[in-house]
Amino acid sequence: MRALSARSTRLPVARLAARQVGRARVLLSRRSELVAELETLLGAARCALSGALGADLQLTARMADTPVQPSRALGHTALLCALVLGGPGADAILELDSRLAATLAGLRTGGAAPDVPVLATTRFERALLAELLLTVLAALRESDAAEARWRPRLVEVGLARAEAERRLGTGPSLLVEIELEGPTLRGRVALHLPELAFRAVALGVPEHRGPPGRVIAEARVDFSPRVRCGALWASDLLSLAGAGVVLPGAGLAAGVLRGPLSLVRPGVTLTGTLGADGFRFAAAERRFPSQEVTHVDPTLSELPVELEVELARLSLSLAEVGALQPGVIVPLRVSAGDPVFLRAGDRRIARAELVEVEGEVAARVLELLR
Repeated sequence: MRALSARSTRLPVARLAARQVGRARVLLSRRSELVAELETLLGAARCALSGALGADLQLTARMADTPVQPSRALGHTALLCALVLGGPGADAILELDSRLAATLAGLRTGGAAPDVPVLATTRFERALLAELLLTVLAALRESDAAEARWRPRLVEVGLARAEAERRLGTGPSLLVEIELEGPTLRGRVALHLPELAFRAVALGVPEHRGPPGRVIAEARVDFSPRVRCGALWASDLLSLAGAGVVLPGAGLAAGVLRGPLSLVRPGVTLTGTLGADGFRFAAAERRFPSQEVTHVDPTLSELPVELEVELARLSLSLAEVGALQPGVIVPLRVSAGDPVFLRAGDRRIARAELVEVEGEVAARVLELLR
């Protein structure tokens, strides 16, 4: 009997990044100053709202990871309020449930929350809600950050959904959920803000990245201290045995090497000068790997190559690398007689030692490396 073989099935490629994050979330994560300002505004809103209602309220804000289209985010039965943000020049929509609006209006007049379902708000309740929102906005605008970056104004309470979509525009909007919790109140308010408006405000705040954590700061990164010697022809490389190369601009003082120096590792080069105290950092330069493929041609092998003298191997922590500023000194003592290596590109070609020849520093080749 012939065995039946199951048809092979190709599984779809697994998506490694299933969770999406919007650009606004990335900008906010890199701007701690803006995060602090928003937390200050949230605290001012809490104090103003608690004072107006005569109750201790807690406000918690959370921004969605990705923006959404207003047509999908706006509620169909919620009460919508229109805000004008003079800073970024855009409109925002505040959305809250009708029952929450009625509860806020009742607490504002010294009453209690309604004990029946609320399908729609009355004109009186909307007027009380507008007065309450104006009180909160007045407290926010006392902050220099809110006045300089946002300048919020309330323009309408009880906005139609189609008008709210028109004010938000055709682009995606950010959704910020604000939870209100108190002894007699619990609810949620949603703030819809055009993503481009938030990005415009965020880009106006300087980017700041905090210092690395303890584990990351203790990680070590290896650098290769090198002194450039110039270009040599390929035929000269064969005659290095027993000879030496001159280190231009370098000198020996009390047996310690001084002169221009570069700390090299794949992707970056730190340039500066070497003195008795160590390496004095001056600037950093990114090094991009060459994508050029050289054709194997005998004539190309006659082109000159850059020759460098590698003084030692230097290990720096990420915290030390992150703290580098022009003028910072990194301890690095290189003396005469210390073993060094000659490098042609990324390859070690010879082992040498530092010597002084008539006031000039040179590297005397001890052996060629194969």
